[in-house]
Amino acid sequence: MTLVKAGEGRHGLVVREVALDGGPLSEEAFVKEGQGSAFVSRPDVLVFVTTTERGLALLPAKVEQLIGRGFHHLALEAPGLKGLTPAGWEQVKAALAYTDQFAGWLALCGLAPAAREVVTASADRDGVAGLVRLVDDRDAAIAALRRLQQEGADPLLVDSGDDLGQSGDETSADDDWGDWGDAPAATSADSGRLPRVDVGELLVEADELGGLREQLLGALRRGKRHFTLRVHFPRQRPVAKEDVQALIAARQAVAKAGGLLVVAALQEDAKEEVRKWLRLAGEDGQFALVETADEAERLHRRHAAGEQVTSSAPSDAAFVVVARDDRAVVVRPAATRGAARVETTTAAGRVIRIGREGLAGLPARVKRLAGEGVHDVIADLGQFREVRGESFDPMPQAVDAARRAGARLVFAEVSREVRALLKILGVPEEALADSLDGAALLLAAQRPAFEELRLELDREALDAPPPLDPVSSIDLDEEPTLGIAPARAGAEQDASRRRAQELEAERDAARRQAQALEAERDAARRKAQTLEAERDAARRQAQELEAAARRVPELEEARARAERALEEQRGATQLDATRLEQRVATLERELEARRARVAELELALEQGDAQAEEARREAEARAEALAREAEALRERAQALEAGAGRLPELEQSLEARDARVAELEAALDAARVAAADADGVRQRLSALEAELAIREQRLEGLQADVERFQAAAPGGAPAGSDDAHRARLRELELENARILAEAEQEIQRLMKEQQLLREELESAGDMIERLGKELEFS
Repeated sequence: MTLVKAGEGRHGLVVREVALDGGPLSEEAFVKEGQGSAFVSRPDVLVFVTTTERGLALLPAKVEQLIGRGFHHLALEAPGLKGLTPAGWEQVKAALAYTDQFAGWLALCGLAPAAREVVTASADRDGVAGLVRLVDDRDAAIAALRRLQQEGADPLLVDSGDDLGQSGDETSADDDWGDWGDAPAATSADSGRLPRVDVGELLVEADELGGLREQLLGALRRGKRHFTLRVHFPRQRPVAKEDVQALIAARQAVAKAGGLLVVAALQEDAKEEVRKWLRLAGEDGQFALVETADEAERLHRRHAAGEQVTSSAPSDAAFVVVARDDRAVVVRPAATRGAARVETTTAAGRVIRIGREGLAGLPARVKRLAGEGVHDVIADLGQFREVRGESFDPMPQAVDAARRAGARLVFAEVSREVRALLKILGVPEEALADSLDGAALLLAAQRPAFEELRLELDREALDAPPPLDPVSSIDLDEEPTLGIAPARAGAEQDASRRRAQELEAERDAARRQAQALEAERDAARRKAQTLEAERDAARRQAQELEAAARRVPELEEARARAERALEEQRGATQLDATRLEQRVATLERELEARRARVAELELALEQGDAQAEEARREAEARAEALAREAEALRERAQALEAGAGRLPELEQSLEARDARVAELEAALDAARVAAADADGVRQRLSALEAELAIREQRLEGLQADVERFQAAAPGGAPAGSDDAHRARLRELELENARILAEAEQEIQRLMKEQQLLREELESAGDMIERLGKELEFS
């Protein structure tokens, strides 16, 4: 199971985070996004891998997954680790090695002090201290990576030597102490330093090998001559014949231009397949296959110096250098080269950098070192790329002195010219090496059997000649001559000393001349022998050609049979290989399934623990809830006990409420009666309105009569009748006013009754509603 976080870092980096907790390995969404591969990096992304102790088992696979998608900048965090087991260190070391193989960057971030000590000690022991980067926190990791990207310097690898992670625009030269990165000494301009080399570093996928030759030809036209090639073969893709043919064509193109192509850091299975195809093609002695970029760098420099560079140590070499630093070199036999746990034998060694004036002092120095307990001595002859009149007579004497003292003396950085001279002087071939690594291997071959040898090296320079012993003119075998003045004896001694020095100088010159003549004679003799051997070989070749011409039909038939047999064998081999690949794939699937099952069981165990913890928490919460409920029931019981004393009061209140309900029901009945009376009032009001309308009609009739009477009065009516009419008119007016007043009074009374009935109805409605609420509440 993996958790993912993303964010923009304060230093311009995109910071991603994945967590390994021991669950099944998955591929996060951000890993699938974008373009990237093992050889195409995403430089602006830094991935923090946070892991537990169980998650360390998945660390190499996770690092391989991330680098395969182009995430070459990683930081490992293990905040819960108080220490680091040997198995955990092996997983971390595998992740470091895989990251370095693809020119990546991996830092160990925020480790506990105990874990840091384990990492430091284990890295020194296993020879991978140059791959370890330790930082205190995330900010330090981001700052270190940003400095590397901006300045090209890795601040965490302070003792890493040359920066081989770059493309090789300008590589630093070997220092004066050889190829183990020691402090240089002040020497003259002809100190034998290897030249600077412009190395081009290529990262190629296996499917891109077909275009490698054209790519190298383009670089050759731009002036490059030295190339370090890293090829990645996926696990599911075997090495094919066409791949090796592409490599051979690329090497031949570079060699034709006077350059060198070195293949570095191949996977072990792919390396064995490539070597097999190279042996079949007859190219195994020409092709350069090395373990690390450091070895490739040394091969390029030696090639630039004019040396004949052999490809790499053969796969069946008796000993191999597995680690080196500025303090020690670690050598293993071939039998224990890949072993995880071996017994380490530690021995003290001494590297003596010999100057031109210090040749004569080597025998005495070797004797003194043997007396001091140093029995492994390497004499570095890197300053003598050619012989310029120096006397190398002390070299075989030093070998004899070391043998008599029980020590081992070998020579490193021996050029071809010096090697030939030393062999003439009697120095055995087993004591001569081209490099310091080769010298360490020669020392290992002379020791008793061991599983791993760690040579802890001290270094010194031997530049001054030994002091001359005083030369006396007195022969100690004769009787001393008496009576000679002291001054005269001192003068004779000085003259004798000068004469002895002159004679020694003449002897050395004569010896050098004799050596040169002997070398010329031996060269002429070897040339004659070579010519004779070539003549004999040509004669034998002619005879063989004549015999072969007679055997052409037989050879053709034999070749056809051999080709058929080879095809059959190739088919069988391919079939066996296919079966083996299928079996390996099956085993890998079973292994992955078992790993997944183990991870599932561990996850289930964790889930069971989590469920048990959750059940415990739920039980505790339930107990607390029950306790609270019991307390509430206790309080309710107390309230009920208190309410029991109020029961009579509640009964009286209930009786009063019942009486109130009866009153309300009576009021409701009265309201209903009032509503019925309101209907009667309405009917009565309608009758009054009708009667009023009749009276108005009568009044209108009376008014019409009055108008008629008034109209008729001026026409001669009698006076008495006028009074009668006036009286009648007044009566009618009074009657009309009375009727109107009565009608208005009746209307007002009816309106008041109607208003009272409306109010009573509203009050009855409110009372009914209140009564319903009280009944509902009761």
